[in-house]
Amino acid sequence: MKFFGDEIGIEFVAFNFVHMMLFVLLIIGATLIYVFRSKFRNWKHERRFAKIVAVSAVVCEMLLYLWFILNGTWTWALSLPIGLCAFTLFIGIYALYTKKYQLFAIGYFWTWGALASVLFPDIPYSVDRFRFYQFMFGHMNFFFMYIYMILVYQWYPNWKDWKKSCIVNYCSNINYC
Repeated sequence: MKFFGDEIGIEFVAFNFVHMMLFVLLIIGATLIYVFRSKFRNWKHERRFAKIVAVSAVVCEMLLYLWFILNGTWTWALSLPIGLCAFTLFIGIYALYTKKYQLFAIGYFWTWGALASVLFPDIPYSVDRFRFYQFMFGHMNFFFMYIYMILVYQWYPNWKDWKKSCIVNYCSNINYC
């Protein structure tokens, strides 16, 4: 149960070898999406693939809630998806699953927080704990979802979208995750 536990084993060290490998994976993933963007776009199973990616993001988020429950740390405050990360994730999932640009346009400007979460994570866990993998790969996945929508669907947000995103953020009074 140690791997799934919430006690800190090996502490996360920023910019160590493991952390740098995550950057490399992030760059490789974004590069692969870029290189194969037209193949994805013209692939007869593209919609099925996009839906699988969206569902995998939901599963990753549900694993977080399961982790909270198994460790006895589940609370309404921690587990309601009301933070910026959760909003961005679920907007991205829904946008990718349904191919709705309007949702993408709102969430796109928030997704840069996912990249920041990989670069500067605020978790104490490292490679010996499930929470490390769930956090890192979960944030990387929803960054990839938005990159995919930009490159494959050729959705390019504009200043009007940025204003909408800011208004939604302000009106919902979203706190960062």
